[in-house]
Amino acid sequence: MDAVDDAIAESVDRLTNEIDADRLHELLTNRDTTDVLEGRDISGEADPEPITRQRIVEPLLDVLGFDDRLREVKGEGEEGRVGALRADYSISLDDIDTESERLLIEAEPIGKGLDDSDHGLGQVRDWLSRRRFRADYGIATDGIRWILVKYDPDTDGTDVLVSVDLTPAFLHHLDTEQSQLGSAHTDRVDEFVAAFERYNLFDVIREAPAVLAAQRKDLTDEFYDEYVSAVFGDPDDPSSTSLISDGVLPPDDATVEHQQLFAVTLTNRLIFVEFLEDKWLVEPGLLNKIVDEYRDGYYPNTSLYKQFIQPLFYDVLATRPSERDAGADHELFEGIPYLNSDLFRPEIEGSGQEPVDEHPFDVRDDELIEIIELLEDYTFSADGRPNDLDPSIIGNVFEKTINKITLSSQSQKELGAYYTPDSITRFCSERTVPPALLERFQEVAGDEEGDYYYLMDWEHDDIDAYDDVYQFIDDLPQLEGIEDDLLDVVNDFRAIDPACGSGHFLTSVINDIVRIRRAIHERKPDPTPAPFTLAKRTVLNNIYGVDIMPQAVQIGKLRLWLSVLEKGETATLQRKMEQEDEDWLTLPNIGFNLRSGNSLIGYIGLEEEGQTTIGSWNQQSVRRRYADVIREVREYKRTDDDEAALEARHEAEDKIRDHAEGLNERIRDDFAEAGVEDITADEIADYDPMHWVVEFAEVYAEGGFDVIVANPPWDRLTADRDTFFARFDDRYDVGFRVLPPSEADARVEELLEDDDIEESWEEFRRQMDQRSTYFSNSDTYDLQDPEVFDRKVGAEDDLSRLFLERAFELARDDSHTAFVLPGNLWLGASAKDLRRHLLDNTDFHTLAQFINGDIFDNVDNRKRICIMAFGNSGETDTVHGAFEHGDTTILNDFDDAAITVERDLLDQFSPESFVFPYIRSREQIDILETIIDHPIISDDTQDWFLNPYRELDRTNDRDRFIENEADGDYPVYGGRNVYQYSYDDTHIDIQKPEFWSVNDGSDDDARQRIREKKQRDLKNAIYHDLNLSGSSMKGAVNDLLQKRRSRELTPDDVLLDCSAPRIVYRDVARPTDERTMIGAVIPSGVVCHNKLHTVSRFEPKPAARDELEEFPLHNIYHRTLTDKEMFAALGLLNSLPVGYLMRSKIDSTVVMYKVKESQMPRLTEGDDWFDYIWQRAARLSCYGPQFEDLREELDIDAATSKQERDRLRAEIDAAALTVYGLSDDEAEYLINDFYRTDDPTLMTDDYFDLVLEKYRQIDA
Repeated sequence: MDAVDDAIAESVDRLTNEIDADRLHELLTNRDTTDVLEGRDISGEADPEPITRQRIVEPLLDVLGFDDRLREVKGEGEEGRVGALRADYSISLDDIDTESERLLIEAEPIGKGLDDSDHGLGQVRDWLSRRRFRADYGIATDGIRWILVKYDPDTDGTDVLVSVDLTPAFLHHLDTEQSQLGSAHTDRVDEFVAAFERYNLFDVIREAPAVLAAQRKDLTDEFYDEYVSAVFGDPDDPSSTSLISDGVLPPDDATVEHQQLFAVTLTNRLIFVEFLEDKWLVEPGLLNKIVDEYRDGYYPNTSLYKQFIQPLFYDVLATRPSERDAGADHELFEGIPYLNSDLFRPEIEGSGQEPVDEHPFDVRDDELIEIIELLEDYTFSADGRPNDLDPSIIGNVFEKTINKITLSSQSQKELGAYYTPDSITRFCSERTVPPALLERFQEVAGDEEGDYYYLMDWEHDDIDAYDDVYQFIDDLPQLEGIEDDLLDVVNDFRAIDPACGSGHFLTSVINDIVRIRRAIHERKPDPTPAPFTLAKRTVLNNIYGVDIMPQAVQIGKLRLWLSVLEKGETATLQRKMEQEDEDWLTLPNIGFNLRSGNSLIGYIGLEEEGQTTIGSWNQQSVRRRYADVIREVREYKRTDDDEAALEARHEAEDKIRDHAEGLNERIRDDFAEAGVEDITADEIADYDPMHWVVEFAEVYAEGGFDVIVANPPWDRLTADRDTFFARFDDRYDVGFRVLPPSEADARVEELLEDDDIEESWEEFRRQMDQRSTYFSNSDTYDLQDPEVFDRKVGAEDDLSRLFLERAFELARDDSHTAFVLPGNLWLGASAKDLRRHLLDNTDFHTLAQFINGDIFDNVDNRKRICIMAFGNSGETDTVHGAFEHGDTTILNDFDDAAITVERDLLDQFSPESFVFPYIRSREQIDILETIIDHPIISDDTQDWFLNPYRELDRTNDRDRFIENEADGDYPVYGGRNVYQYSYDDTHIDIQKPEFWSVNDGSDDDARQRIREKKQRDLKNAIYHDLNLSGSSMKGAVNDLLQKRRSRELTPDDVLLDCSAPRIVYRDVARPTDERTMIGAVIPSGVVCHNKLHTVSRFEPKPAARDELEEFPLHNIYHRTLTDKEMFAALGLLNSLPVGYLMRSKIDSTVVMYKVKESQMPRLTEGDDWFDYIWQRAARLSCYGPQFEDLREELDIDAATSKQERDRLRAEIDAAALTVYGLSDDEAEYLINDFYRTDDPTLMTDDYFDLVLEKYRQIDA
């Protein structure tokens, strides 16, 4: 501290040698003015910036420990470039654990404002956002004031980490007789040293990401809780009041939706005013002052809302100063600028309805004042100050708020809304916007009929070689007009989020487009427009969104306006306001950029002949058909006159509604053709169809959307009892699944005694059934019902899958798309056709996969999530993929972290269901390529095969189960009743059977139920293997049997697999379990329900008709594999290679088709390793009296000691590595990479060491 204080004293001495002491005193005491050091203040009229650097900044940097700093540092690729970026100082950060390579410092003259867009913090932010310096941290200083900021690439903003003003210290040394300063100067120096001394600063930088994340989370949670309580009420206090329920006083004809929309719009406006206060566009504390004025005045029979708030919105912020009436004539409103925004127009927009006039609405004073006082208790800032609510935090709160904007707290679950982290929205934008614009810029440069190709002296290969849009812009030759043509391309560029929610994805798109606009402008000799201006142009021309909830659309609009406002530097905005530059300050009209509607229902193209896809229209046909809409929308968007905009908007909305009525009739026909014949026109309207070609006619008239980004809803369309009834019973908010079935049933019956609830339940189920039928049967969606192993995959309609297919149709051939989707899209059979479409018809280049952890709040931390990006044409040869657990750090350097996966592996990995592996490393992919180079398990052309199936269904066949062992004759096994090589708890702690059944051949006999199910397989085998004919398979088989043995086919003809020991495996298992494939051989006589899959031991194979003379027909059954082959198969099924393979393709269930299509070598008698594996697997499995005969037949002894069993398991695992053909390196990697649990039962570190030891012995 003393050294820094001495350095300040020496700086003051040096300065007073060149600057008059009184003048220096003025500069130090006038810190809040525009008084800045100038050349005329300095002896010899020297340049003030070098004086500041040499006399203050550099001496302080020396004493702080930064004598290794670099001067005049250029960004990467800036050498020789006109107007190159150049930082005053750079400090290496190689010695600390941070992704930032350096810290940049900008030094300004004493007194120079650090908050302007052109210098100080504005300059630092500009450097950091360019990414050319590979820096995330910067300091802006005028020698007196020091500000450390961190760049946030996710929001394209900066966070202020530390700000220290050394004025007291400089004043102390300038005038030591100023006793009133007391210890202020030492305190300030201490604060400075604590933040900016070399190792202290490095600590701040090292800890900044975690500290900022924690601050943001705490602040978000704190504000959200208070905000929700004020707006929606306290869920823990039934007597609490809220703005929506108690505060808003709607007119008699207003709907509940109107009331909600009014409340949301009101709070949006108040929050926006808070940000205006931060930018000094309105007086700081304005809302508090309004409340004080109202309380202190006398306003009988007039609410605070009517007296002040409504005039502020309608008569001031939405009206030019020259046109304001008496309602704006109050000193509190003086100097407030005109913003001309939809945000302040007195209208409510509902779902497909005419706008509703807001003027009749009122608000009770108590609830309104509560909201205002809540907002005024916080500090709102768009400039990244610590502990402030910035637009990104507000965006998070808005997204969470969407889950509350319904009639009940539960109904939003149907919409599956979740807040997407900034890192993910930024990544999605980066993978779509820059590459899409680069392609379009390359077309401009490479057009041989254009103005530039032959002047550039570039070949097409040179143009196409670029993969970075910024490098391409920088490297373009200086040719007259090329920048204007590139800007025209940007102006015609359109990005859409079809499930936009609060508009979070769109803010990331805005950031990328603004950066690209700025990069082009900087090539021009004219001054680059301010970020505020670039953001306005971007929001107006480039950004579009759709959401099914009108309330979400209102929130989304506010988020877009905030994205414009946060780009404005406070000093610049104030200067424009003082200049009364109304047009510059005016916010864009975006009423037709964000629309409310159902993205999944409605026409994308023109409706003739049922054509609903993008291929059924062209730009000219759209212009002809919807010229009236296009004309009014364009007038609305370009006018600065509020009345003209309102008139144009009404005209456009009327025309859109007129066109939509006719299209809705066609949608009604589509529902009828899909099997929903009783639907009415009103019901279609209630679904709020989104007719894209009408709602966005001006976009389609110019070619459609260039980029699609979204995190669509993840839920399924099902009449879920939990979701519905929790609306009426908050005690069961977590769902009925946690209750015993009998208690849940009883509670539902109790609720259904209410006629209104019963009617709502029936309507809920009816609507769900209508939508499900439409999505399943409509020609609009034909990638939702694939076949796997020649069978249709039955699945509930998944909204995320529907949105993805919708995106294929919304996108042009040259469009780019990025989606956030649940992991089951890559693992489930129901998405097979979507995955196949991606590889066959798009350039699918990016797949980032995660286990959730803490990425998404309120989502199971075990849930798998993925981000995908693709170009909507071509074919995929390779996919770049990466996997991470619990955070999104891989997105920061995805191209470096990603693994390239060849198309051949994706085709072979899962040949039937076409699931994708979770991609974690190059070594993992190489191992999988080796493992899958074998026949699939169910290939019946091999020497033996495994055909798994479910014998009994725990739910549908529960009438065959008995819970009391004493009443049963044989057990019914489930997954918890076996473990690897164990069928009871002799060697490992597993559960005893929960269910039993009787052996009497009656309807209570579980075995009889299995016979009934398997009778169809026997019938099919007889019919097809003996080449029978006839329209009725059943009749043909029974006729033949009557001739051969005088009796028809019966269930008793079925030979049950439980007649002999057989392989079973657990249905429930996760990649993070100790073992994923858990198989055992169970004794004969035991049956299994669906949580324990059975592998067929017998298959009917009739070879001749004379074999059909016996009863029962057990003689025509053949073993699918011998006893020895069965144990060899079990050993391989339980082995590390198969477990490693299954871990890469399952989520929480070992789905049957994934086992059937998995690969396994066929070991048979005489093959290497056959005896080695089957004998060990048999010795592990055949213990106890149940296997006495089989032990004798196979001439083996059971392995009973733990040590011996561990050794045998390890030897099987080691042999399997060899059988699968893994190299030494691959085998060792697999062993080390195999997931290990924290508290393993068998798979300990010692066990893995033993496997490796056995493998090396085998290999030797």
